[in-house]
Order: sequence, then C-alpha cells, then structure tokens
Amino acid sequence: MPTNFIEILSIHHSATRLSPDAFRYWNMLTNFGDAAIILPFSCFIIIMLWWNSGIRHAYRWGLGSLISCCLLGSFKLLFLSCGSSFLPSHMTDALHSPSGHMGMSTAVYGGIAVLLLKARPIWLQWSGGFLTLIFLLAMGTSRVVLGCHTLLEVIIGFLIGTSLPITLMMTETKTTILSKKTALIFIIMLGWMTVNYGENWHLEDWIRAQVGLVRSTITSCQKISFVSKSENSLAP
Repeated sequence: MPTNFIEILSIHHSATRLSPDAFRYWNMLTNFGDAAIILPFSCFIIIMLWWNSGIRHAYRWGLGSLISCCLLGSFKLLFLSCGSSFLPSHMTDALHSPSGHMGMSTAVYGGIAVLLLKARPIWLQWSGGFLTLIFLLAMGTSRVVLGCHTLLEVIIGFLIGTSLPITLMMTETKTTILSKKTALIFIIMLGWMTVNYGENWHLEDWIRAQVGLVRSTITSCQKISFVSKSENSLAP
C-alpha cells in the first residue's frame, strides 16, 4: 500500500496480474485512445467543420490538435531523454513519459464535447460534460491498470490535453459538426475506426528512437541511462 503522496503518484499496475477478461475489457477501452483512432478521427472532424461551419472553425480545431500533439511529443521526449537530470530523485519513478493516450483523448474527445454542447441548454452541458469526464477517467484508469503509465503520467497527459477543449470553450461559438452534407464523411469515419480499431501506430517507439539524438545534443542528458515502460507494451 502507498504510504505517501509520491508513492500514490507512482502507482501503476502490472497487466500480468489481470484476469484474461479484465485485460480484454481494459485493453478494449484503451484502444480508443491510440493514435490509429485519435489522429484520423481528428482529421475527419477538421473536414466536417470545414464543410459545415467554415474554414475558420476547421483551422482552429486543426491548430489546437497540432499544438496538443506537439506538446505531448515534446514532453515525452524531454522526460525520456533528460528527466533524471532535473527531476528530484524521489520523482523519477513517478514520471518517465506523460500518457499520450490520455492527452490526445482529452484533447479530441473533450474538444468534440465542447463543440457539441457549448450552445446547448445548461443542464445538457453539465450532463454531457460529466459523461465525458467519466469516459476520460476510465481511459486514464486503463493506462494505470494495464501498467503502461503511473498515475502522475496520466494526470500530466490529461492536463496537456485540456489545451484544446479550453481553447474551444474560450473562442468557439455555435458550430455544426454533423449534417446531411457530412453524413457520408461520418459514415467513412466510423468505417475507418471499425477497421483500424486495435491497430497500433507505435508513435511512442518513434519518440524513443529520438532519445539518443537529444542526449547527444544536450550535455546534461548524456549520462542518463534509466529505462522506462513502453506505452505500447501490454502483457495479456
């Protein structure tokens, strides 16, 4: 049992301790946060916003999504490459790599919730917001339960991902995503998600491949040699 706050933030589970049914459930949930689903989904939203509400709304979504991706990638690379050089020694077990699944799920699913709910009655906004938070909480729990991330890494991923929903809350007026004009695009999007569900683009592995380059460039990172968990290495 964790005995202090740092140990709580360092909590992660081992997937090998899950029953096959439990593993299947949590893995099914976490797949909705993978890049193979999230990134094409975000691109479809850009097209649908452009078609229904104009280029300005599509540009705002696209730019916000890009910023969220860049922030997540940059923080992942920073902590994987140089985390031990600036983190307190008691924090290095808690923070290796912010959760990309959690960050992009918060950005994309949270952003969609804002677009769909902002102009709705207040009771619907609260209800939809609550359901979105429940889904994101379940997504974050899946990352911890499957042993992919610590609690702190999930929290940081969530905080980075809020950049897009918060921006949309501050800037967007009433927008339309779904309409008769975009029905075909919506069907294609669902088809893509169905076909690619469970696929893994291994972006985390690409980021890890850049660690050597960063360490060779930044002198203070050259002597760091810790090994962190792979976001995509799940054991049944």
